[in-house]
Amino acid sequence: MFEGPYQGHYVEALSFALLAFKLSMLSFYLGVLIYALPLPWAPLKRWAPRLIGDGIMGAALSVGFALIIYGVAAFGKAIGVTWDTFVVWVAEQLSLILAIKGAIKALILAYEKLAAFGIVFPKLLAAAEFLDKVIPVIMGVLALMLSFAYLILLAGGKILGLGLALYTAPFGITRAVGAWLIAYYMVFVIGLPLYPLFLGLITGVVEPLDATEGAAIVNVVGASGPIQWGVLELVNREGEVIAGFEVLDGIAVVGAGVPPVIPLPDDAAYARVRYMDAIFTPPNAAIERSPVISSVTLEVPWATWNPHQGVLLYATSPAESYEAGPERARARYSLEPGGYVELAVLEGCNASFNVLEAPADAKLNTTEFKFAGMKGVGYRLTLPSGGEAVVEAVLEGCSWSRAEGAARGYPDYQLRKTVYQAVSKYWDPDYIVSIVIVYLVAPSAYIAMLFGATAGLARVLGGSWKIPLRLK
Repeated sequence: MFEGPYQGHYVEALSFALLAFKLSMLSFYLGVLIYALPLPWAPLKRWAPRLIGDGIMGAALSVGFALIIYGVAAFGKAIGVTWDTFVVWVAEQLSLILAIKGAIKALILAYEKLAAFGIVFPKLLAAAEFLDKVIPVIMGVLALMLSFAYLILLAGGKILGLGLALYTAPFGITRAVGAWLIAYYMVFVIGLPLYPLFLGLITGVVEPLDATEGAAIVNVVGASGPIQWGVLELVNREGEVIAGFEVLDGIAVVGAGVPPVIPLPDDAAYARVRYMDAIFTPPNAAIERSPVISSVTLEVPWATWNPHQGVLLYATSPAESYEAGPERARARYSLEPGGYVELAVLEGCNASFNVLEAPADAKLNTTEFKFAGMKGVGYRLTLPSGGEAVVEAVLEGCSWSRAEGAARGYPDYQLRKTVYQAVSKYWDPDYIVSIVIVYLVAPSAYIAMLFGATAGLARVLGGSWKIPLRLK
């Protein structure tokens, strides 16, 4: 007879319905007793028709509680009410809002980094700060809708049954509360899961970005802090580099004067970091596209020390322990056979590399390389049999303070156009208004409508039911 949660509602309401029937009979017999009293006291006898009417109405409701549940379920099914769809829809919207909130937070942090270089976007900051304040309210409204849904699904039968019991109490002392609970059950069981349909009739769904590509703010950090300089490479499944973006002060950028948001090509499979003569593939290198701007931190634990753009201490395994400062670093490594530790230094910088502890078969070699058009020297300590090694690196000074152009020569992928299209939505007034309407105004208005309907139905149920008996 019942399906889904309505079967549970029937079981939960049954004991309350029995109590309500007994209270109805009590009201009825009290009314008959008062009516039959041989006392000519009109104020007392005026209760007789009221109690008799309450008893008959309460008995009808308590006996017909199953019809109420069945009628609500049948009517909801006829008009397309689907609780599963509603709960999934609200959860999806909460996930989307959380993603937008994360993107907004990332944009605010990115703006602060850009402002340090004199690059400002007043509209972006104003829109981001406004949405940052509004989104918690939106999440509260959606969470409230979800709580109403779970209240109905988990305790709907108890609400209806308790409403019946309170409604049928003698002399109507709790009738108003009972009428409200009954009305709440009937209105919200039908009306609440219809909200996605209601929303579809008045507006559309917010789509911050095309989910097939997406964009991201990418931070790159080593063991002791942000990677100062390098290249973030996006690689396809065949291992081909399809896009490259410069990493400056720990964040990937498209170019000067552009917000630090990079496009994610549809054929990009994973990311890796190239710096000097090393290529690092972080554990979370797989690219996950999102319909909103996402914020990702790529961790490069093999990079132990990077005090300047032209100096990098790294190894084939993360350091067991290290002490790192702006001019000196000491690190202990436990390396597999064939593993190595290297201090890479670009021309224009002077640094020394000291081996404090190493196995007897360890070898220290010097290699040369080129990076971003600059020559470099690598001091590499190789452990053929593996083992423990302790090294010290000292930065003596660099004649240059800042470098760019590491990603020059890599293929571009829509670059500024794609990034501006992605970011500009977050300061577009129409986009901001659509978020506020779809996720704040519309659900708030709908909940208010449901409570208005509940109040109206409760007033009808709580009306004065009287038997037209003439009292003499």
